[in-house]
Amino acid sequence: MPDKIKVSGDFYTTSDGFGYDKYANTIINMITDADFPSPFTFGVFGEWGTGKTSLMRMIEERLRNEYFDVFIPVWFNPWRYEKERHLIIPFLKTIQHSIESHLEENKTANKKLSEIAFKKLKELKNRISKIAFTVISSLEGELNLQIVKIKADLSKAVETAGKMEDKQIEKIEEYSSIYHNIVKYLSNVSEQEPYNLRIAVFIDDLDRCLPEKAIEVLEGIKTFLDIPGYLFFIGVDRNVIEKGVKVKYRGYVIDDKTTGKKTSEKDEHFNVATEIPITPSDYLEKIVQMPIPLPPIDKTRVEGYLKELIQANSSLMPYMDIIQLGLKQNPRTYKRFINTLAFHTKLAVEKGCLKINDSDTGKDTPLMTLELLVKWTILNFAFQSLVEEMKNKKLLIVDLQYWIERQDKEKQGLEDLTRTEKDAGITEAPSPLRHWLQDDKLRNILRKNIERGDTGFSRDNIDLYIQMGEFSFIEARTPPEGIMLPLPKIEGEGKLLEPIGKMMRIPKGEFLYGKDKKKMTLNDYEIGVYPVTNEKYKEFIESKPEYKLPENWINENRTYPEGKKDHPVVYVNFDDAQAYCEWRTEREGVKYRLPTEAEWEKAARGTDGREYSWGDEFDKNKCNTYESGIGDTTPVYKYLDGVSFYGCYDMAGNVWEWTDSWYDKSKRWKVLRGGSWGDGQGVARCASRGGDFPDFRDINVGFRCARPL
Repeated sequence: MPDKIKVSGDFYTTSDGFGYDKYANTIINMITDADFPSPFTFGVFGEWGTGKTSLMRMIEERLRNEYFDVFIPVWFNPWRYEKERHLIIPFLKTIQHSIESHLEENKTANKKLSEIAFKKLKELKNRISKIAFTVISSLEGELNLQIVKIKADLSKAVETAGKMEDKQIEKIEEYSSIYHNIVKYLSNVSEQEPYNLRIAVFIDDLDRCLPEKAIEVLEGIKTFLDIPGYLFFIGVDRNVIEKGVKVKYRGYVIDDKTTGKKTSEKDEHFNVATEIPITPSDYLEKIVQMPIPLPPIDKTRVEGYLKELIQANSSLMPYMDIIQLGLKQNPRTYKRFINTLAFHTKLAVEKGCLKINDSDTGKDTPLMTLELLVKWTILNFAFQSLVEEMKNKKLLIVDLQYWIERQDKEKQGLEDLTRTEKDAGITEAPSPLRHWLQDDKLRNILRKNIERGDTGFSRDNIDLYIQMGEFSFIEARTPPEGIMLPLPKIEGEGKLLEPIGKMMRIPKGEFLYGKDKKKMTLNDYEIGVYPVTNEKYKEFIESKPEYKLPENWINENRTYPEGKKDHPVVYVNFDDAQAYCEWRTEREGVKYRLPTEAEWEKAARGTDGREYSWGDEFDKNKCNTYESGIGDTTPVYKYLDGVSFYGCYDMAGNVWEWTDSWYDKSKRWKVLRGGSWGDGQGVARCASRGGDFPDFRDINVGFRCARPL
């Protein structure tokens, strides 16, 4: 059942599922060798969710179970203490706590500590405890965590702790109770290892820390780098540390690619290259003696892991192909995807809008389907920029689905294609959609699966999915391999993405026409992507020296007003528009004319009966109407977010456009469509009709061309 998807916990595992057992065995064999040096630091590097924690837990478990008399494992999660002012405090207390646990476990351990080792370790714990409390009580202002300063502080702390009375310690302990879970490891800071005992400190999830906090942890570790007996395992994405170094030393760090000298942002005479000679890479190399970069998990193993998750949720089995295709191959990504889907299916059931059985028809109200909910969740994980763009163009994925289906149909060369369509080749999608349609993964995810009864996203159901909310996770910071980054958003005056004068092919088929949304079928035709501009109309005027100029043009040089080259031509009547089409027909050798009223509306509205060219809700930022407050025409390509279903601009506002249809049976008026910069949102609706006498000219009336196929 769709609503029975199981939630999967985001826990580490000590059982090997990704081939890391050989890594763990190799590291164990190295560090258990009597000649292995200490202190020593391993850097376990890998992207978020690739198994760093599981590998380190495998090592920790074996040390705890098989080498109890030699190793004291310590596990520190710094992200839990990000609100602490000084991470060195919780870090040291964690060490102390681990020693106490080790001493307690000694009572039941198979391999017990020797009596001397037990005594020394207990003495060490108590001494470090005093040092920890002393550090806490002596903190004033900011703690300098650089290695020279911290050593001086700890040296002073050791000296002070030796002079303290037990009662004083008790008072400090009360004062320091907020650090309860951390103090226990501080005991080992200033001592040599007792009887060959080694402390293995595992620092996990530095990725979850803010970059500057991650650096603070590493600065604290520097304190231990000259104390024998310590082994450190740091699990982190290298990028987090490199960003942290740049944050902490911003203005003073040498970029890895920098050569020569560079000056500080604060002091132009400060020589970074000589006074702070450190790059992010150098910083890690000074701490980590052995980097262990985790390779990408074997594809077969990852697929097997996903299959296990899907098999536990049988209702998802039909969609495994698109889940595997759309998501980043990362175990944690898979688990979070399943969990998110589990929540949203249950939420949809609670709302009463999820189709559970085949008998649920959704006749009265539209219902969500599990397949589309799977697709919507994938889009939120892997195509967040697409979901973000839907805030401006709600029907974006509906339009994308249409073009995917249309282009697939043309590629297959089905029998119902006309010869004209076949000769024309694959229809080019509107420019705002093209960069999305170039992504094969996205196409495969959005492609309707007819065999499964998938009818796709639609104008009627899209709100149900959008209302599930947006959700983003850490893995989305870097798009999965093969998934395209979106084009940068175009702001301000827009950008000319299609050549002025280009025609857009509108295919044969039904659409919903008029205020009543009656079904109407039109044959193939083409219509201008833009209204005719001043620049294009000037070519016509130059070929006809005696032709009447638009009222706002300059008579002396017979040209349009300055700065309005790409604005729509205005002050043209029906006959002027017809004359331009006839002139273009003669010049290009193909038939041009004005569009009929129905052709204009289909080009603006698409097939789903939307109210405005972009969707059902008016938005003054997507068109030039009275509400926009501009008070004049604008370049025809300005409103990218207002582009119609078929890729036509300015189908709402800017200028009224002549059509070749009579307004009524009296045949006195010709129909005008689209509204203008001086009119309100009501007449900018796709189905709204205007009209006037054919000889009418005005400051807000223009036209665009059409062409039969």
